[in-house]
Amino acid sequence: MESDNVSSVRVLHQSVVLLGLKGAIAWIFTTILFLGFEYFLSAVHTVAVTPSLFNRTFDVSSLFTYVTSANLLIHILMLFIYGWLIMFIVFQWIYNVYIIEPKHVITRRGIVFTIEDRFNMQAMQAIEVKQGLLGKLFNYGTLRLYNPELEKEVTLYQISNPYKEANFIKQFCPTIDMIHGISKAH
Repeated sequence: MESDNVSSVRVLHQSVVLLGLKGAIAWIFTTILFLGFEYFLSAVHTVAVTPSLFNRTFDVSSLFTYVTSANLLIHILMLFIYGWLIMFIVFQWIYNVYIIEPKHVITRRGIVFTIEDRFNMQAMQAIEVKQGLLGKLFNYGTLRLYNPELEKEVTLYQISNPYKEANFIKQFCPTIDMIHGISKAH
């Protein structure tokens, strides 16, 4: 069972469902920001036109040009912000990786400066699967592996198919007597 071939290595990322959810939240955030700018622009438009109505000396075409130019700049700014948010979310997803090998669990994170932690699989004592309501619905969850040598937990956050991955880890680690939170293999 402890063969070091390629098929016994798994590379895991956070759930794709969470990636989509983060993208939707970025879109909602950008939309709210955009609506705030639009509200500000309409308030500026109202303040700029109201005094001029009483004086009857306002130029509608220059005001329209100003509002249109500001609107265009706000749209470009919002697209730029949304683009950066999406790039950040996707790169964070791509570059936060968990690698399960027969002898080690490796966590690797970072885009420019990569931080890699390697944990000995043979020293793992317990696996715990945690799933919330959405996790159960969309089949993702967090795996916590307890290592008594380090006196800490190795956590694989929000991965897809957590029960399947817990059973995969268990096959390489005979010292795990009990997998907490798993009632059946998936």
